[in-house]
Amino acid sequence: MMNRSRMTYGAASLLVALLAVTGCSAGSADPQPDPTTTAIATPEAEEPAATTSPNEPVARASFSFATYAIYEVERYETKQNCGCALEDGGPEMFPAGTQAILYRVVITGKSMGLQEGNTWTVPDLNVTADLLGYEGLAVVEEHEGPERARSAGLAWLPEGLFPDGPGTIVNDSPVSFTVAYYVPETVQTLRMTLTGVYDAAEVDWPADPLDFDIPVM
Repeated sequence: MMNRSRMTYGAASLLVALLAVTGCSAGSADPQPDPTTTAIATPEAEEPAATTSPNEPVARASFSFATYAIYEVERYETKQNCGCALEDGGPEMFPAGTQAILYRVVITGKSMGLQEGNTWTVPDLNVTADLLGYEGLAVVEEHEGPERARSAGLAWLPEGLFPDGPGTIVNDSPVSFTVAYYVPETVQTLRMTLTGVYDAAEVDWPADPLDFDIPVM
C-alpha cells in the first residue's frame, strides 16, 4: 500500500509544476490592447519643402509711398528664334529652345501723412533689364510672352496696365503687369529696372529708377 504522505507530496509536486507551466505561458503571451486606448499613428516622412514658392516674390522693395513685388509666373522653352543679334549679320542671340521667364510686377500704393487723397500718379512707367554676367541687355520675349500673359489674365507690359498714358494707383489696391525675358540657363541674375514709378511733383523720393536683382538659378 502506498504511503499517504508520499501521495500528498506527489500531488503537491504536480500542482506546483502545473502552476509553473501556466505562469510561463501567461508571461510570454502578447498583451491585449486596451479597448479604451486610441493608437497614435507614426507620422510619415515629409517631402523637403521647396526653396521657392510661386506665392513668394523673387524680389521686393517697400518705400513710404508704395510696395513693389516681382513674382515669377512661369518658365518656358521658346519655340522660335528671337531674331536679334549683337551686330548686323551676327549670330542669333537667343535661338529657339532658349529659356524665357515670365514675370509679374505688382505695385501697391501706401498712404503717407503728406498725401492729399488716396491715389498716386504714375507718369511714364517703363521696364528694362540686364542679364548680369551675360553680354548685352536682356531682350523681351515677344513671340509667346503676350499670349501667355493674356492666358493668365494679366496685363502685358506697363502699357497694358496703363494703355492711356499716365496712370493712377489707388492706395491698398494692387495693380500689376507682366514682362518676359530671354534668360539663358547660364545666367544667374537678372537685374530689372523700373523708371517713372511716381510723379516727382507728388512724391519727393530719390529711388527712381528702381533696380531689382532677381536670382535666376
